[in-house]
Amino acid sequence: MSHRSSAFFGASLVIAAASTTALALPSSNSINFDSMSLGNPPGVGGPDIRVPGDSNWYNPSNSSTQQAVTAGVGLLGTNGLVVGNNGSGNDSVIDNLRTPRLLSDAGESVAPVNSTNNVFQWSLWFRTIPTSSPADTFRFRVESYGPDRTTFLGFQKDGTGNLIARAFGMDSSAAFVSQDITGLNWGAWYRVTGTLTFADGAANDSISYSIFDSTNFLVGSATTPSWEEGARQLGYNGGNIFGVDSLQFHSRGGFEGDHAIVDDVTYSSIPAPGAAALLGLGGLMVTRRRR
Repeated sequence: MSHRSSAFFGASLVIAAASTTALALPSSNSINFDSMSLGNPPGVGGPDIRVPGDSNWYNPSNSSTQQAVTAGVGLLGTNGLVVGNNGSGNDSVIDNLRTPRLLSDAGESVAPVNSTNNVFQWSLWFRTIPTSSPADTFRFRVESYGPDRTTFLGFQKDGTGNLIARAFGMDSSAAFVSQDITGLNWGAWYRVTGTLTFADGAANDSISYSIFDSTNFLVGSATTPSWEEGARQLGYNGGNIFGVDSLQFHSRGGFEGDHAIVDDVTYSSIPAPGAAALLGLGGLMVTRRRR
């Protein structure tokens, strides 16, 4: 907790402890990696541990190696989660890792999801290991996750070697659509936020992303549809819509070695009226950190 305000972290714990689906209160988790020693995140295991509220991470079976938490590389000199090409797995996915699940998910209020929260928010700090454009393909992704992914924000190279963030959504026909955030620098720290808002019915869920630099200046934003139409139209998960309660990080293809560092991860499942309040709390965290 060397760079997160104790007031914010304590508030997060209070929110998480008070969380109940019956009252539609927030379900939240905050992870700064500072207490983790060099090696794998604690509790990495298989599908049997993917239950709501479990504190374990999940390393999917299509990844041949587990993540490392490397000391001294996180934000402001603290620990951070290193993701990269440390093995080769199914679908070219390397170093795949999912965070612990929240106590309650966010999703549509109708069957089969029946969620009492309809907003999934997350925030994290991120930087690339390369400080200039790598020769090979670079792909790092942050995905909103439930039984499957519902969105992702991918960091990659554009046609001239610049670092960009590309938000992938799906239109009403389940075709991919994308929107880019440009002006990013290799090796620089960024605070990345996502807000996934669910609405009952087809083709109306949306995800908004914002990226801030280390001075809290807004670099850019993007908004796309979610992937709900991919689920409804048998794109994945058997044609069923579902809720979201965790994040997944992975790199895909690219050069051998470390690709990116993730630090200070927070994510919440909340009812819509509480979204603005938690966003304000997140802003307080950034303000306190910079003092």
